[in-house]
Amino acid sequence: MLPALLPSPRLQLNRRRGAPVPSPSPPDLARASLRHLSAAAVTARIPLDRLGDGGLLEWLRQAPEAPLHVTLIIPDDTRPLPPGQLLPPLLSRLTTLNRPLNVHVLVGLGLHAPSGLDFTRDLAEALEPFRDTLAATWSFHDAAATERAGLPLNRHVMSRSRGGATDRVVTVGLVEPHQYAGFSGGYKGLSIGCGATSTIGRIHSLKLLRDEGVAIGNIDGNPFRDVLNATARADSAPTWAIALVPSPDGEGFVGLFEGEPLQTFREAALHARERLMVPVREPFDFALIGVPEVKALNFYQASRALTYLALHPSPCVRPGGALVIEATCPDGYGQGAGERSFQRTLARGAGALLRELSGASDPPEAPGGGAQRAYVLAKALDRFDCVLIGGPDLPEARQAGLRQLDHAEQLDLSGVGLVVADPFVATPYLDARERTHAP
Repeated sequence: MLPALLPSPRLQLNRRRGAPVPSPSPPDLARASLRHLSAAAVTARIPLDRLGDGGLLEWLRQAPEAPLHVTLIIPDDTRPLPPGQLLPPLLSRLTTLNRPLNVHVLVGLGLHAPSGLDFTRDLAEALEPFRDTLAATWSFHDAAATERAGLPLNRHVMSRSRGGATDRVVTVGLVEPHQYAGFSGGYKGLSIGCGATSTIGRIHSLKLLRDEGVAIGNIDGNPFRDVLNATARADSAPTWAIALVPSPDGEGFVGLFEGEPLQTFREAALHARERLMVPVREPFDFALIGVPEVKALNFYQASRALTYLALHPSPCVRPGGALVIEATCPDGYGQGAGERSFQRTLARGAGALLRELSGASDPPEAPGGGAQRAYVLAKALDRFDCVLIGGPDLPEARQAGLRQLDHAEQLDLSGVGLVVADPFVATPYLDARERTHAP
């Protein structure tokens, strides 16, 4: 592990809260110096008991259906938004509506594997007090079952008048930097989180990945964002969005926006861009990048820490520099359909993927959802020296160019390096017009 590199115990890479801090030998930094990325200062945090106070009840009162069926979409355990914190204040607010409600909580998995036992137990316990008052039920989204049913989106997202199972949708999401959509949140929770297998694959097509507008932090002229918005709007029931902007220090939230999904997302994304995208003045020789615990369970998620820095339109590390992450990845590449597609696609080799991405050759089959991560990782491996410390052997990734090391002391770095505690809430990029945030 890399504990000696980071400025405080809270920012140690992959440290579990309450877990003892190991003290292995640090990497060889005799020929290197470090700068720590300083994110925007947090002056106020948003309490979760404010969820739904931006007009949600008034919006639901306008619905004519009785009883009113409401689907509440929440993120899975790849996002740091536990249902035990999220659901009680929001569901408590719904009980004050004073009209018959049937509430179904749908976990937007996309093509991820179902969330683990801790998440499931937390969700069930959070719903228990509302089983009678709100007829509360829940389920994990199943993209394959949605596909077999011939539906573009989960039936709990589509209106009863169109053969679905709901009258209104409330989607709750984090708005943080995202590789393709610019920022996560908004209609993404419906079209990808609750889409059929073919719907998710179409949105992650090679045609869209090739477009220069598809980039982290970009929401204008981004066809990926345009397609996922259009997909959800075409097939979902009337939708209310709740968008939370996480704090750049990883503790709580600094923004809460509610209302019509497109406008709500835009306001939240602009707020997130100001607080979560961090400019630096000069390119660094390497970066040591933390991977939060929720992203370190598999390499599909952990690799995002590499590509967020590598594929920003203005990377903060010079071409060929080292990007180093540490993640145990106990689930290997991951266990969901998307993660398995990532592994299979990566096995074709970085050269083949780069040719397909450029349009010089055609893939053997249309890439499905999850394959896009193999293509963007191939781009990162082509441009930078990408290193994973710890984790199981990942032969497909190694053959594509990933360096795997067992211990941090095997690193030998030189020059000036940037320490990034959490690239998902503080994403650095090179902007020569700004003064550096690294002391």
